[in-house]
Amino acid sequence: MIEINLMIKGFVIGLAKIFPGISGSLIALNLGLYEKGINAISNFFKNKRKNIRFLFNVGIGVIVGTIFGGKCILFLLEKNYFLAMSCFLGLLIGSNISTVMYKRKNNVLMIIVFLISLSTFFIKTDNNFVYSNTFGNNFYTFILGIIDALSTIVPCLSGSAMFMLLGSYEFVINIFSNFYHLNYIIPSIFFFLGLSFGIIIISKLISNILETKKELFTSIVSGLFLSSIIYILLETIKRCSGFSNFLIGLIIFINSFVISLVFSHDF
Repeated sequence: MIEINLMIKGFVIGLAKIFPGISGSLIALNLGLYEKGINAISNFFKNKRKNIRFLFNVGIGVIVGTIFGGKCILFLLEKNYFLAMSCFLGLLIGSNISTVMYKRKNNVLMIIVFLISLSTFFIKTDNNFVYSNTFGNNFYTFILGIIDALSTIVPCLSGSAMFMLLGSYEFVINIFSNFYHLNYIIPSIFFFLGLSFGIIIISKLISNILETKKELFTSIVSGLFLSSIIYILLETIKRCSGFSNFLIGLIIFINSFVISLVFSHDF
């Protein structure tokens, strides 16, 4: 029942999911777990024993990774936002560049999706979401869970970038890292209900798309990925505190990029 290899991969996906700009589903794709996960969810009852074993092992790793990652990201961003994000951007681009650069027939579609998606990122709210126990806020938290499900399932779609856009990033990070605290129990329930609902519905849809329109699908998600990279990069540069900080960040970015590039090709 216990498969350490799947748990470790799930842990990596959980870390990727919580870090700004990184798509956990794209990491899952690189680790060879994406289509297996989609099939396990969308065809759960066809082989319940096998699917339960797979989802249990990966799920445990993802849960531990998101809790650990949430604690780490809050600490690192508080200490030095620019350097932390430089590392994350290097890891993100290095692990996913081959997917984006893959030769495909729908490059024009990828560019159109990139431009449309990028334009929406600049309609950014300046207000951070502050939760209170009201119907409206609980429903909004439920919608955030569905958005997280969408970013969990669709490769290259960064949930953290979307939450930044909505002014809800820190709120969601605290749900993942402090869901067991009294103040976060109620919003956590609504968030994870939305996440569960979204995963069930969206995985069915994605499963059908992968069977019939895989080339089209990869072009769309590549456009989404490129737009989220640009947005995160611009947000990161804003937080640079000087030339020395920029130089250190550049060195960290290059090292993270190379390490991630080599690691992703090992799989």
